[in-house]
Amino acid sequence: MPNEKLNRRPATPQTARSAAEVQQWMISQLAEELKIDREKIKVDQPILSFGIDSMQIVVVVAKLEDWLGFRFPSNPLEDYSTIEELSQYVADMSGK
Repeated sequence: MPNEKLNRRPATPQTARSAAEVQQWMISQLAEELKIDREKIKVDQPILSFGIDSMQIVVVVAKLEDWLGFRFPSNPLEDYSTIEELSQYVADMSGK
């Protein structure tokens, strides 16, 4: 029987992404999901402060994983609450 923890490890990213690329992607996705102007989304504010609900978080994280080409072992917003923090984490993970 395979070890459950091994199956949860993120795969190697298919494409390296810079923090700036991830920030722009996240801003676009949040604006679309929340139906608000991009200008209202600040990268240094907690993502939850924009009024996103748990279902929308699941959707955005799933889209992010698809775009990056790997899965997070858990919800990355628990450890990286702002777009700025999450973007830097993703860039570090992808080696760019």
